[in-house]
Amino acid sequence: MEAFYTFVYPYFENPLMLAAHVENWNCYPEDLRSRIRLILIDDCSRRSPAEPVFRRCQLQKELYRIRTNIPWNQHGARNLGAAVAPQRECLDPWMFMCDIDMMLTAEMATRLLATNHNPHNNYTFARSYPKHPHLDRYHVNMFSVRHSVYWQVGGYDEDYCGLYGGDVPFLQQLRRISPRVHLDSVALIAHLPSDIADANTQDYSRTGPSRKSYLTLLKRKQLLGQKRPRNPLRFCWERILWRLPGQRHLRDA
Repeated sequence: MEAFYTFVYPYFENPLMLAAHVENWNCYPEDLRSRIRLILIDDCSRRSPAEPVFRRCQLQKELYRIRTNIPWNQHGARNLGAAVAPQRECLDPWMFMCDIDMMLTAEMATRLLATNHNPHNNYTFARSYPKHPHLDRYHVNMFSVRHSVYWQVGGYDEDYCGLYGGDVPFLQQLRRISPRVHLDSVALIAHLPSDIADANTQDYSRTGPSRKSYLTLLKRKQLLGQKRPRNPLRFCWERILWRLPGQRHLRDA
């Protein structure tokens, strides 16, 4: 049975990468569009807000903006996307969580939605670098999971926002309650700044102080027995625009 999906993407100052996504999404055939809802979370972008570019997307979509400027708040952005994901038609949707530099073509989206999903599993996918095939591998923080399973874990721990490695506790807890299955048939196109200039943010260190701070916080939480995230969505946010099935025009919040 073909699935219905909510796609959740955080955004931060990536207008060129988002424009490439919009062009790709607008090429989806109508039968595919009818089974996908896009949720984009603008993580307080100030130079290049997502709205002017995302408005051109022709799929069912919603745009939310985080108003509190929290550095590297991707965990919070994903939590917000998960919080607003349910609809009356589907209170426990499948969610596809993805970084903005990964692109799902129409062919791959069709394969994903046609997969016979086990609701107790979470699924990961390959990422393909057309110009850099030696980098090809799967990505554990790019996955599909049911809404109820995501919140059974408690979502991402926002105490780790701004610290490289802060997604690991969530993924470890997710695997404890939901077996991970890798779908070889679904591969996303990964982009580097050499392909699209703002494909991902460059002013961020994956080692050094950020990594050390993460390990220090992780050890402290382990000693205190604090495994479950607390106080998600610790920021102000707003819905900017949305387009429902059958609508020709967008509505502004």
